[in-house]
Formats: sequence, C-alpha cells, structure tokens
Amino acid sequence: MAATTAAPPPPKSKSVRKAVNALLKWRNSQTTQKPDEFTYLVLTLNKIPPKSGVNAFKIPLPHPLLPSSTQFCLIYDDRRTSNLTMDLIQKRIKSQNIPIAKTLKLSKLKSDYKSFADKRKLVESYA
Repeated sequence: MAATTAAPPPPKSKSVRKAVNALLKWRNSQTTQKPDEFTYLVLTLNKIPPKSGVNAFKIPLPHPLLPSSTQFCLIYDDRRTSNLTMDLIQKRIKSQNIPIAKTLKLSKLKSDYKSFADKRKLVESYA
C-alpha cells in the first residue's frame, strides 16, 4: 500500500506578487512592446501533485471581467441519469450570488430552439 501525501499548498501571495512585479518591471524595460499588447504570467508547480484531480478555487479579481449588470442563462441537464434538481440548482445560485436571469432545461433547449438561428438568438440575448 502506497503512502499518500497531501497536495501542495497553493502559491503564497507574496511569491505571486514578487513574480508579477518582476514581470511588470521586465515588460516596462522592453521598448519594442506595444502599450496595448498582452503579457502573460504562467505559474507552475515544482512537484507533481500526488492525486490526478485538481481542486479548483476562486481567485478574487480586483476588477470583474464582465460588468455587474450582466445577466446569464443557465442550461442544465434534466435527464434521469443527471443528479441535478431545480432545488439544488437554485440553492447553489443563491449561495454563490450568481445573476441568473433564466434557467433552461436541456430538453426544453432541444425542443424550443431546434434551428441554429433560434440558438443564435438565445446566445445574442445574453451576450
């Protein structure tokens, strides 16, 4: 029986801040880079985590990617094999404070939005 070790902790904010500052300093020293060009920071781990799954966690962003007035349409699987129920979905929406304007069952999506044009209209109404 193999001994299991705990997953490595997420990177410390001090290390991340130091890496970001170094990247920004390097970017500012480059004279050939355009001002509106993107710069990417890739973080890697020194050791491979022992388990195959990765636990996702939220990273608070100082500025949201979308405006706060954005509304979303949630499409969920309502087949018998799915473990999702409308009650469970509503609880999760309220607990995470997600601005969902409309919830659609997958079967309703397939029946009401058969043509590609109908699906495109649905996408455009929430984009």
